[in-house]
This record gives sequence, structure tokens and C-alpha cells, in this order.
Amino acid sequence: MGSIGKTDAPAGRPGFRPIHPGRIVKRNIEALGITIEEFATRIDTSRQTVHAILSERSAVTPVMAARLRRVFNTSSQVWLNMQAAHDVWEPERSRAIARIRPFKWKATAAGTYAGPATGGTAERVSAPSTLAARKRSTPR
Repeated sequence: MGSIGKTDAPAGRPGFRPIHPGRIVKRNIEALGITIEEFATRIDTSRQTVHAILSERSAVTPVMAARLRRVFNTSSQVWLNMQAAHDVWEPERSRAIARIRPFKWKATAAGTYAGPATGGTAERVSAPSTLAARKRSTPR
């Protein structure tokens, strides 16, 4: 699985690997001037767990995101989004994924879509894009 590069950059810049949240945590620990042991004690986890995240060997889990939210006064979602962007970057660029062809949906006059699962027959499925479209197409 080849990758374009391993440079740090914001997730929105095409061609650049999003930064692992562990690198941000490491910079914050350094800026605070504390040790990994002190930080681990502060967030009530082991030094090994913190070190695995800082060295990018472990992912930030929802529980760890909640701990980071509390200690850095941020949101858990920031840490989880950063981890998700980092995790999906390389698989999205793999040749195996690139070979997958997307379905082509055909709009009908009724505003629903003839899905590929139905083979384009009279049975209709709602567009996968919005919850409102799905709710309109389900019988009550």
C-alpha cells in the first residue's frame, strides 16, 4: 500500500498525511514543561499508554479523547476527528480501494432513486444521501 508522503499537514490539504493526535499531545506536554509520568498521573492512565499515543503506536480512543478534552479544555470530538482523519488517509489512497467503482443512482419522477440493489426494477429505494428523503419514502 503506497502512500504519497508522510509530511504533517492539516487534514484538508490534499496529498498530505493528517497529523496524528499523539504529536499534538506531545507538543502540549513539552510546552507545559512536565514529564510523561506527570501527564499520565494527571489524566489517570499509565505512562505506557501515554507513551504509545505519543509515539503514534496507539490510537486515541473515545475514553482517551474524553481525558484529553478534560485536561486540555477542548472537545473530545477534536481528538477523535484528528484520529479518524489520520487513520483513513492511507487506506483512501490504496490501489485496492481505488479500484472500487461507486454505484450510479438514477433519479425517478417521484424523487426517489432506483438503486442498483433492485436492478432498476419497479421497486424503489430512497436516496442514501439524506434522512429526510428516507423518511418520505417509508410507509406510515
